[in-house]
Amino acid sequence: MFGIGNLSTEDRILRAKVHMYKKKSPFFAYILLHMQLKEFDKTTTEIMEKMGQPLTMAVTPKGELWFDKKWVGSLNDEEIMGVMAHETLHIALIHLERGKGKEHKIFNLANDIAVNDVLLEQGFFLPKDGCITKDHKITIPTGKGKTGGIKIENVNEKSSEEIYDEIISQIPPEKSQFVIGNMPNSMDGHIYDQEGKDGNSDGNSSKTNQRQGKWKKIISEGAAMAKQQGKLPAGLERMIEDILDSKIGWKEKLYKYIVDQIVCDFTWSKPSKRSWGLNTYLPSPLKESIKIVASVDTSGSIGEDELQAFLSELVSIGNSFENIEIEIIVCDAAVHETYVLDKNNVDDIMNLKMSGGGGTSHEPIIKHIKENITDCKIAVHFTDGYSDINNIKHDDLDFDNLWIISKGGVSEKDIQWGDVINLKES
Repeated sequence: MFGIGNLSTEDRILRAKVHMYKKKSPFFAYILLHMQLKEFDKTTTEIMEKMGQPLTMAVTPKGELWFDKKWVGSLNDEEIMGVMAHETLHIALIHLERGKGKEHKIFNLANDIAVNDVLLEQGFFLPKDGCITKDHKITIPTGKGKTGGIKIENVNEKSSEEIYDEIISQIPPEKSQFVIGNMPNSMDGHIYDQEGKDGNSDGNSSKTNQRQGKWKKIISEGAAMAKQQGKLPAGLERMIEDILDSKIGWKEKLYKYIVDQIVCDFTWSKPSKRSWGLNTYLPSPLKESIKIVASVDTSGSIGEDELQAFLSELVSIGNSFENIEIEIIVCDAAVHETYVLDKNNVDDIMNLKMSGGGGTSHEPIIKHIKENITDCKIAVHFTDGYSDINNIKHDDLDFDNLWIISKGGVSEKDIQWGDVINLKES
């Protein structure tokens, strides 16, 4: 603690912001710099009471930070700093926008669990009535005087949405109202708009997009500044990068990845069409043909919807470029079929035969590419990741490898080489 003294609540909050910038985390301090600090007034108090939310601290999608002077006054300086960092993460991770259509109380709890786990890992202190994890685990009580509750483990590996889904899955449908009613309230509150509705309920999507764009810019600047000072932890950096890139789903990432691999050059043997209008000789662009290998894991753990989405995207990619060729390898623990698709037959991909259903090994795929597809530039592997990927010798491969992990598959950190895109991002 760095001393309370006789400072007012506002001055203690200001001092916590300064201390956070100098000593703790410039990222949180930079976000706070752009938030408006306000004491609860009559209108916001009525909104909080109407929604059954605690009069402690609350954020709005606009970045307003409302506080109750009495509650803040009950905290020590370290706790004030922890709560303020907690509120900045709600803004930085766009929790209020992501909560549309969800049960507010449960999603608020899920957010608090995810956020607090990050803060505790970084040495922040939080009020004892918050959702405090221990060893990345937490048990949510669902009734007074009763043992047990809803257990969540490996919190550090899960998003708010995943925690939310896990909580929902443990609530019996016939007891949902009782269980939700007996869950503890979130440590803080969220004010979605002046009626306490979802963040997009004002019906003005352009304003929502502008607001998100503004905060993404601020978040990006804060992350860059903290990173330059070596004060942006890897776990938080990954979460921030996911949010900054959240508008780009796995399909767009795959598309961009492939486009980046297509070498573009120019030839003087054929003039550009622009030469005539400019009355000068300009070279015409020459795009190198590219071979993409797409392996499909058919071990039985890939959902039909995911498989169709992946195949549909390959069709889209194949139709987007003149000089692209896609070779598909169907494999579980052994290569079963291979198909070559180009501009002329790419639509046939949706009717391909997919054999498999056994175990999973990617070593036969890599071996097949090395021995039979010498002009491969990119190998895209659609899989759940439960395979021998990390045991494969890959240092001498002259093609890039992109692993697209299906929902329910391994986490990104479990794959030790190549680039990884997780379908749960979409």
